[in-house]
Amino acid sequence: MLTQYPGPDVEVGEQLGVLSGVNAGLLISAMDTRYNPGDELTALVYNGQVFRANDFQLTLTCQAGQGPITTGPVSSRSCNNDGTNGGNYVYREAVRTSPAFFNSSCQYRSEYFAGDGSYSYPLVGSAPLATPQSGLNPARYVVQLEPVRNNTPGSALTIRLRARISGLNGGGDFGNVRVRWRDASSSLLTGWQNPDDPVEVTMPSTGPVQAILEVIQTATTTATCPSTGVTYTVPDHVYGAQMVQVSAVALQSSVRHTAYGVVGMYRTNTGSPYDSGDYFLSFAGDAVGRAEPGETITAKLLFINANTDNDLSFSSLPTTSISVNSTLAGVTAAIVRGSANDPELEIRVPAGAAPGDYTVDVQVNSSPQHSSRFHLRVTDPGNPSIDEWVVALCYARFRISTITSNAVTARAISGCLSPSEVTQGLTSRMLPW
Repeated sequence: MLTQYPGPDVEVGEQLGVLSGVNAGLLISAMDTRYNPGDELTALVYNGQVFRANDFQLTLTCQAGQGPITTGPVSSRSCNNDGTNGGNYVYREAVRTSPAFFNSSCQYRSEYFAGDGSYSYPLVGSAPLATPQSGLNPARYVVQLEPVRNNTPGSALTIRLRARISGLNGGGDFGNVRVRWRDASSSLLTGWQNPDDPVEVTMPSTGPVQAILEVIQTATTTATCPSTGVTYTVPDHVYGAQMVQVSAVALQSSVRHTAYGVVGMYRTNTGSPYDSGDYFLSFAGDAVGRAEPGETITAKLLFINANTDNDLSFSSLPTTSISVNSTLAGVTAAIVRGSANDPELEIRVPAGAAPGDYTVDVQVNSSPQHSSRFHLRVTDPGNPSIDEWVVALCYARFRISTITSNAVTARAISGCLSPSEVTQGLTSRMLPW
């Protein structure tokens, strides 16, 4: 960077290795020495996809056509996926108050709840509860895993899946959620378990595999049947706007990805269905990143107003106060303002951090409180390696906007250029021995 590049020029379509474990501060220091804001340079462009050995794609949608299906006042659709739009929003309408929890025959009205008849609720009451309980429906999501190119031919991967609800760190505030996993044929892979408990599936090298995630609330409440005056203990409808975050890791390579679904439990069926100020919290992209000891990285956060579906800017956040739980001792984090007034999570890795994979759970101390998980890989600066690569798409001219201690930002001032179209910046030559 400070001397002339000896070549050879990189051709369009070539693979370029991403070297991990190298201090980016050295590169930024060289950029700061060579360039100033306003200077123009030529740089390679790629399409944003980073390839990894034994990589895979993770997608999550809600299961189209899932119940409850009724002819009464409750909506016949509780998932916004029509089979083609990739919808991931499962909801339940608020319990109607006339009558609450029961119909006129004193039967429990299961259509308002995210539950399942196979779960052992501590129900108290007489026979009318038994049949309606079988009509309980979990929130269901389809988790699809699919290999990407450049995986070892014929090599199946073992993928470990976990789920997480975006309530308080540690859970327990959204109706004591439990999850269950099935395979694509609906055979059970697990029983009802804590969301963070893992399940493993095999992804063949030749095509996708699906797993079904079922989510229920297990909290109970008491309700009185208006026609008899008898009080029963029944499954509860705990309202709120929550995200279901699924993480997947390939055990053979430690490649990891995350995806989100929505579970919404309405507080009211008229006007705004959620409390004023409630929001859905997630990361804007894959909640996965890497850094060296002593480095700082950022990841964009999404705060979506639950009642309007509008993104919240940094300036309109309910608070930037957060609590952090992490498997990495000494890590710190803060919500900061991004370049476009977007909220970003800034994670600071302690200088003495050991290389490895860690979780960083961030809880926003608003009312209500929400949280999300970031997966952090700390790389070894003394043992650099190439386990990722990108494919060169073209060249382009850029004008530098800012140079800080952590990053260089620039704006494209040309379109995509082939090597023959580049008139500045490509001056590679042979260097003497």
